Amino acid sequence: MSTPRRTVRPPDTQPVPFDDAASMAKKILRDKHRLEVPLGYLLIVEGTTDVAYLERAAARVRDECDVDLLALDDPDGRFSAITICTPLNPLADGNRGGTPQMIRLADDLHQHVMFFETVRPVCFVLDHDTEGRAAAKTIRERHKYTSDFARPITLDPKDHKNACHFCGKGERAIVVEDLLSLDIQKTFFQSGLRYCDVSYEAGKIVRFDWREPSKSELCEFVVTEASAEDFREVARILVRVREMWRLDVPPSVTRFIDPHHAPE
Repeated sequence: MSTPRRTVRPPDTQPVPFDDAASMAKKILRDKHRLEVPLGYLLIVEGTTDVAYLERAAARVRDECDVDLLALDDPDGRFSAITICTPLNPLADGNRGGTPQMIRLADDLHQHVMFFETVRPVCFVLDHDTEGRAAAKTIRERHKYTSDFARPITLDPKDHKNACHFCGKGERAIVVEDLLSLDIQKTFFQSGLRYCDVSYEAGKIVRFDWREPSKSELCEFVVTEASAEDFREVARILVRVREMWRLDVPPSVTRFIDPHHAPE
């Protein structure tokens, strides 16, 4: 004779109030990642140079097009701007950045992004190299960061056709420096003793692979010396994210980042 089946009901659970969930998320960002940021419209990048490039690109677009790509028209008044940030690396003397830290932050915020929806939109921007693609896959699959309002993206060359060319076999690897114009990188290269690997095609430089300390020095140089045109592909990151988040991108910006192919 079969024994009766016993049904075990899960205990009743009450939804966590928004204010409590927000406090929990803010505490995680503050205590584990040293980030005092709003809980929405977060653009999380690999390092501090990425932050500097994107913020300067936004400033140059503002000068060129009179459009602020970081500004928000939030009907609830909770957010005034997109926040660009990078997490703390606790193992590197308080330095910031690195794909492992972005994965750690995605893990820590998972329940608040997916269940409480207190941290949205959020986007993780990673280089399109072996490490960046692997990190994006982990963030996307471990906790299903697959919504347009909570997902990772990479600097995929299909989205950045004007990035510097990669000489070599296999899939193209694109890092944030490849989104800078080759002209500004050549100017920096010629300005003194630099540490990098240089790729040529038919006798012409087609790509710099920057190494420290020149990589950080390049950022300082570009932020102060580069023209608006030098930042076109960097600005395209902000356009990609705005489009993904259903935010307005004026035609003047579209023409700026792609002057030869933009619609009339």
